[in-house]
Amino acid sequence: MEKLKYCSSLRERTRGTPAVAAFRAAKWKEADLATHDASMLLPAQHAQHVPEPTLRAAFVTAADLDTSKTSPDAVWMRLERLYHLNGSGRDSVVVFILAEHGKPDGHAMNAYTKLQADLVDKDLAMPIAPCAKWEHAPQTLAAFHRELCLSRRPARPQIDTSTVIELLRHSATRRPLSEHSVHVLTDLTVGLSDHLDKLSGQESRKKLLDYLGEEGERALAFWLEEYIVD
Repeated sequence: MEKLKYCSSLRERTRGTPAVAAFRAAKWKEADLATHDASMLLPAQHAQHVPEPTLRAAFVTAADLDTSKTSPDAVWMRLERLYHLNGSGRDSVVVFILAEHGKPDGHAMNAYTKLQADLVDKDLAMPIAPCAKWEHAPQTLAAFHRELCLSRRPARPQIDTSTVIELLRHSATRRPLSEHSVHVLTDLTVGLSDHLDKLSGQESRKKLLDYLGEEGERALAFWLEEYIVD
């Protein structure tokens, strides 16, 4: 499956030709996309993810929503269809072209703001990516794609510090370590694996004994008896 696609219907859009040229220059593949204007593959979150997750985009301009010039019904049908493609707007984005020619004006900014509110009112809440002009459509999508990929990365598991402290407290011969000794250990090491690594070196053992004295001897004896073999 091609990773980057733009819809051939962009050639028929008013002033959309610059976007076609920009997509071609950026090596996107032209295709017949019935439900959206552009698509980018997303990294699969599972080893065998079928179908492949895809970011889908629809392009909207202020002129598309201007009721004095055209009926926006077709635009809203397109946005509603986009919203439901992946379920509740997931992996979808509306790219709002702020200037079809020249610089963005007040009318375009007002239309952009109104579209944000209308999407919420119609229960079609989706992210809107503002795009300065048609020529910037590929890079606007690439930037949104990058942010979306970062947000989909699984969060790193948090270390339960209370569990680590409790384990260190009982990692000593005869009786648990004092609260002071445990705090010293957590200051000297980062987690249990780092604690074990440090205990395997002569210099680190000496530092432990210097700081903790008799309690350091009991902590060292516990790990030497259980895990560390010289």
